[in-house]
Amino acid sequence: MDAYIVGNPTVDYVVTSEGSTRRIGGPPYYMGLAFAALGLRPVAIGVVGPDERDFIEGELRKIGVEPRLVQGDATSIFELDYRSRPRRSVAVRRPSVKISGVVEGPLVVLNPVFDEIGAVEIYADVSAVDLQGFIRSGRDAPAADILHFSDDDVALDPRQLAEYNSKWRIVVYTLGDGGAYMSVDGRLYYAPSAGLDVEDTTGSGDVFLAAFSAHFLRTGDAEEALCEASMYTAGYLRRKRMERYEYGCEVVRRG
Repeated sequence: MDAYIVGNPTVDYVVTSEGSTRRIGGPPYYMGLAFAALGLRPVAIGVVGPDERDFIEGELRKIGVEPRLVQGDATSIFELDYRSRPRRSVAVRRPSVKISGVVEGPLVVLNPVFDEIGAVEIYADVSAVDLQGFIRSGRDAPAADILHFSDDDVALDPRQLAEYNSKWRIVVYTLGDGGAYMSVDGRLYYAPSAGLDVEDTTGSGDVFLAAFSAHFLRTGDAEEALCEASMYTAGYLRRKRMERYEYGCEVVRRG
């Protein structure tokens, strides 16, 4: 089955207490890594600049992602600084060209890094939206089956999640080592994290949403998907590859 990732690839400058690194990033990379490992065929739809196009397309193909990238005037470049909590994220450069058109498939995820999504129509068995880029750009996120955001994006009382269910049937709110909350049709659930001490968490939200949406696509079970996503995210953070990390993850009803 195909899984479409709508959002720009990035070049990230990641700063930690151990120094700075430059690497490919963005939803097409991290979600693509997850989808490919979980047996789906990831397709990346986004905009890339001429200077980095060959590098980015080559890196995506290495991990099993089909790049369907439009060449624009620039590549999205971010600086991510983990020396502060929450991390500092700065958009150093971003293209002016927007993603547009019709995207149709079993699974479609809208996951912009900033404001790159223009006139896009989606038709999917399961659709998902990550809120991060929409918050950065100040734009409203479209309706979908699944919404994901983290406490880096919005700080709120988990009991407020039910307010989002009028637009998104499943709302998932991740809090790093504080676990993950989920509201489904107004019912609140919680799953604990693995409690890992990791400084660089780049891509973890993308991995989480990919694992959650892939499992939900196959089973239709949101509670199972919550723990599966949590365990795969823990495995990624622990070993920097898509590997399920077993721990005592048990979903409990909170309201």
